[in-house]
Amino acid sequence: MSALTNRVKMMDIPEGVKDKYWTLVCYFNTLKELGMTQSLVQADIQDNINIVSNRLLRRKPTRKLFNVAELNSRKTASQINNTLKDLETNYSEGNMRNNKWAIDVVLASNMISVGLDVSRLNLMMVLQQPKLTSEYIQATSRVGREKPGIIFTLYGSSRTRDKSHYEMFYDYHQSFYKHVEPTSVTCFSEPARNRMLHSVFIALVRHILGLSSEKSASEFKKDLSGLDKVENIIVNRAEKLFSMDGESEDIKQNEIDDIKNEIYKIEDQWAGRVDDLPDDMSLMYSENKDQQFNLIKPFEKEGENKAMETLQSMRNVDKQSGVDILVFGDDEDE
Repeated sequence: MSALTNRVKMMDIPEGVKDKYWTLVCYFNTLKELGMTQSLVQADIQDNINIVSNRLLRRKPTRKLFNVAELNSRKTASQINNTLKDLETNYSEGNMRNNKWAIDVVLASNMISVGLDVSRLNLMMVLQQPKLTSEYIQATSRVGREKPGIIFTLYGSSRTRDKSHYEMFYDYHQSFYKHVEPTSVTCFSEPARNRMLHSVFIALVRHILGLSSEKSASEFKKDLSGLDKVENIIVNRAEKLFSMDGESEDIKQNEIDDIKNEIYKIEDQWAGRVDDLPDDMSLMYSENKDQQFNLIKPFEKEGENKAMETLQSMRNVDKQSGVDILVFGDDEDE
């Protein structure tokens, strides 16, 4: 933490670039470790910055860590909101003249895994490997939202699990999505089908029926040779899973019929998009820059209204909902 915070100030880079790496986000797996670090920031860490600056004969630009914030469950909702607001304050000479100071260090628990979206945060330190890969991905994705982010993972030499991650660091990070822990999702449930069935169908068509290039989405038609093979792959997979779950034959058949009907709707939608194309245009899967004739688009992103919303990551995509508590009567009512 001493090196990361002080080096940013010492670097001869434009003020706007320095701001992007001025605030160090420190992620902790436990509140105990967070609390210990809180006491170290104003003592050992600051002293180490002073020692290193003197050693490098750079005493003048020594950084003072006086604006340290926390984001964890020990803070009230109002305190958390104020901290999130303060994180938006940029590091600049103009702000400092007006007594507006950017946060130097923010100490955070896993509560930042969702909901923290501050574009100027691009520097993070993770203390010890989180227990879950999904948590690791969620937490580290809080930085580098717009500009390139830098993340340092500080492993504990006495922890066997941390040693393993250190030894396999490159291989793990090259393919850590495959290490994401499975969640309890009901296969082929209606919500799962609404979000994913069309993407599975499109992927199978592209790979099996030869419509692999971006422009070949325009070549789709309902009587395409081999289309029944793609349909059977999905239906057979569903039948196998329903048999393993021990569903009754009636329920199983109803679900299979629903899946078939949804596949037919996807085919109708795709073929309809092709029929509605102007003569001089092509339907593309997702690479059309003018966003007018794409078959798919990222989930919940702006784009062509007729394009199918398609998931592109394994992160949580559930929408947030507000809840109003209605109170009837008065305190004397039972």
